[in-house]
Amino acid sequence: MINNGLYIELPHGYEAQIKHRNGPIINNGISILNSPGATDSDLRAKICIILINLSEEDFVIHYVNRICKMVIAKQKRALWVAVDKLEKAIRGIGDFGHTGKK
Repeated sequence: MINNGLYIELPHGYEAQIKHRNGPIINNGISILNSPGATDSDLRAKICIILINLSEEDFVIHYVNRICKMVIAKQKRALWVAVDKLEKAIRGIGDFGHTGKK
């Protein structure tokens, strides 16, 4: 986990998403482990980046390295409603990743 030195205060209804950049993964095998990492508007702490080195080589991070990007996005909140029965879906019922095809 890398502290990038940023602290942010987002307006209500927005989130910051931390995403990987193509260069570090293509050139060095460095990626963001939980991409995209999301920070809600109620966080008041430093932004840290969870990196993973997918190569066999050591990688030293310097202050000037561009290892990720931050995207600010509008965030919608779901209104949860309890129901007794779910409507039928076109895909059918199945396990994770199930498409109904064999």
